Amino acid sequence: MKQQSFRKKLTTALITMSLLAAATLTPMTALAANNNPSGSGHEYVMLWQESSGSTAIYRGDGEAYKVSGVTYNKKTNTLTLNNVKAPDKMLEINEMGENFTIVLKGTNTLGTIQAFGYGYGGSVRLSGTGSLTLNKNKAYRSAILVQAESGPAKLTIDKGVKLTAYAAKGYDAFAITKTTCGTNALNITGTTSIKNTGKVAERTTYRAMSTQKLPLYVATPRSGNDGNKYCVQKITTAAGAEQIILKKIVTDPTYGDFAVDATDKFGNALSPFDFETSDTEQIWVAGGSTMYLDGYTNKSDPKGMYGVLKSGSSYYVYKVKESTVGLICEPVKDQQGVKSLPSNYKPLTSGKTYYNYSYGGTTYTTPAATAISKLTASKKAFTVSWKKVSSISGYQVSYSTSSSFKTAKTITVSKDTTAKKLTSLSANKKYYVRVRTYKTIDGAKVYSNWSSAKAVTTK
Repeated sequence: MKQQSFRKKLTTALITMSLLAAATLTPMTALAANNNPSGSGHEYVMLWQESSGSTAIYRGDGEAYKVSGVTYNKKTNTLTLNNVKAPDKMLEINEMGENFTIVLKGTNTLGTIQAFGYGYGGSVRLSGTGSLTLNKNKAYRSAILVQAESGPAKLTIDKGVKLTAYAAKGYDAFAITKTTCGTNALNITGTTSIKNTGKVAERTTYRAMSTQKLPLYVATPRSGNDGNKYCVQKITTAAGAEQIILKKIVTDPTYGDFAVDATDKFGNALSPFDFETSDTEQIWVAGGSTMYLDGYTNKSDPKGMYGVLKSGSSYYVYKVKESTVGLICEPVKDQQGVKSLPSNYKPLTSGKTYYNYSYGGTTYTTPAATAISKLTASKKAFTVSWKKVSSISGYQVSYSTSSSFKTAKTITVSKDTTAKKLTSLSANKKYYVRVRTYKTIDGAKVYSNWSSAKAVTTK
């Protein structure tokens, strides 16, 4: 099974690193009514496949490419799919705002749709009269995944959309994670309310420098001397390449020397290529390792800050302290690599609550519409017949003396019924009649479009 989005995870990691470099702890703020692309430079729409890479349809920070059957209108923030056949590809959407809409024309197939908000906006609305089949090969967990990432993201499927969506075993066709919307985040037009599947409290996290000293290579500016000391951290990547990270050495009066990100007075990163790096001379200094820790409280030390790193099935507990160089962390003795945390440690939350949604089962299909086949008038009554539709839960019949169906009455009948006699009506009165199907999924009824209305006059 394919990962949900390797590219997004990588992008998010890079964004997070750049944000956190400017602050010890950066909260992600969700703003209201964030319509249209974010303007952050990280907004994009792309078709992505693990084996063939990505094709950008829209990018806020660079060139995009034309894809057959796909057009994007920035003014309306609308993506149109017209007979697109890409059954194994992911349509990935990042920071495109709360009003991002996909309009369907013709017959379309995709692997999955995944939207990311990053605290700004990751909503998706499906609209149009075309059809869309998602994840038929079940290569992805869900057909549509909206990762709100602490934003007010929603998934809306408009009336008239013909949608068939598949999920891998154990998952649902539609999923929303970490949205601020406790209700109506998953809205299928005409559907009874789809409830969230649970709420979660936002965890507090710390980005702290380790006090463990590491051997880093001495570096000196190629030209000039600004009075600072520098060093270089050399890391070998998984691909075997050497990565060079330039650090500046700063001194905290209490905890000593630390290697921090090397920037100029404007906060711009300095290039290691502007420095001469020794291949042999090293300096042992703390801060070469930065840790991301889940915040915890400690009943035995209520005023202290604690962070926990979980690796596999083991826990590592650290005391987090403030310093002049930012947050630092020191390992708590006898609480390194333990299999369970002592009962005096409790997760620290920010007080914000987010919600998850999961709906649709392993196969979701928009109920097919029906059509009235016959209307027969009788004394103060009429009988309506309609075409049978398979794979549904039942039918609804609506009738009114108004062609706009104001003050209409609606009755529900079983899936095996294809005719219904309506009695106790007014004599010699014209009635308008329409029929629709419905399907019950996870306790909520999903309705088809109404059939074309027909008129009958009682006797």
